[in-house]
Amino acid sequence: MRRTRWIAAGALALVVGSIMTAVPAQAADPGYPGRTYLGDFTINGLAAKDTTAPWAQSITLPSECPATNRTSALLQFNRYGSTTTFVGMGGRARTTFTDEPGPVVITDRLHLSSSPITASWDDPLTAGDYDVIYVCGAPAGVQSAYFRAVIHVDAAGNLSLPASEEPEEAVAPTVAIASATANNDGTVTLSASVTADSAAVSDATGKVVFAATDVSGETAVGADGSAAWTSGRLVAGQVYNFTAKYVPGVGETKYLESALSAPVTVTTVAEPALPQDTDVTVVIPEAVQTGLKFTITEGDVALSAATLDAGSYVAAGELGQVKVSDNRDVKTAWTLAGVSSDFENTTDATKTIDGKYLGWAPALVGASNGGTAGAAVVAGAGNGLKTSSPLASAPAGASVVDTTVKAGISLKAPGGTAAGAYKATLTLTLI
Repeated sequence: MRRTRWIAAGALALVVGSIMTAVPAQAADPGYPGRTYLGDFTINGLAAKDTTAPWAQSITLPSECPATNRTSALLQFNRYGSTTTFVGMGGRARTTFTDEPGPVVITDRLHLSSSPITASWDDPLTAGDYDVIYVCGAPAGVQSAYFRAVIHVDAAGNLSLPASEEPEEAVAPTVAIASATANNDGTVTLSASVTADSAAVSDATGKVVFAATDVSGETAVGADGSAAWTSGRLVAGQVYNFTAKYVPGVGETKYLESALSAPVTVTTVAEPALPQDTDVTVVIPEAVQTGLKFTITEGDVALSAATLDAGSYVAAGELGQVKVSDNRDVKTAWTLAGVSSDFENTTDATKTIDGKYLGWAPALVGASNGGTAGAAVVAGAGNGLKTSSPLASAPAGASVVDTTVKAGISLKAPGGTAAGAYKATLTLTLI
């Protein structure tokens, strides 16, 4: 027995923007009490000495301060390892913020062009690592938040970024169309390779865009550096000249947009074989008193509007109560399981959210139940609800006929998800 439930994710407040600078891999949260860690930022144009002005030309935040933390924003300097001692960087606080997504480059209102580090420190800097934190202030009752970078000072007062935090210089990969096939149904299948320094890329997060006159499409790059795409049905017997290029993903810092590949010519089939539809019908009899069945509260699951939390968009909702009734003469074990499809943007089917980012927390309803609730599935952990997971189950011979269960539904989508409303299908199966 199977039922399908729609899940509508709240609109994500995000628009894809261009990337202005490299963002280094995040270091471990140093754990400053009473402050929320938002990730690492990049220092651009670091000075050679701690007495040099400017000590940096600009800084690049991976994103703007959260909407709840915009009373003011400023830099503070701290000896690495201390969680309480901070010294201001001598600049005015920033009070103007942007709602545009993506990295934020800051060059003004911080006195970065006129003050050396030692101007804000009581004594000459001793050798070691220092935290520079960019504090996003908050009103009373709201916890402040911060981005972090690390500066190393040697015995001679020379400044450097720790080797692990030096951002790699982005490179433009090379894209080549490896094959182009005209399919019998009138579509065209293209495959391409993406390489950098003559080696296949294995960590690209962007997409390859294939294009010809009046037709285009995009697809993700696989771990082997390959990308394959099949068009819709094209004009029969027509010549198409396809090119391909790599477009980096949101937040990607290692690879730039590539040049167009050499064009490849393909001619569609003259008389495509059109698909034939075949109806499939089945009659399900009314449930009998001695059967195993389940009923579910009518209505779709509407998740709350997604909010940005620690780099991910999170939303929550509730799956209505599901009741399993086992009136069989011989009660064998049963399991009620659920599995989710990928989320699809309701206005642009090319924009999706992987179903693994959906999770749930089942719980029994009432004190008398024949079965037990399934284990919680954490959104984004492993394969999430994209893998079939038990909502409830009962062993053979359970004496109580009914089991009622509900579940809290949670979504934890990547911070780079495109804006819009999304919908997925949650399918429940009783076996």
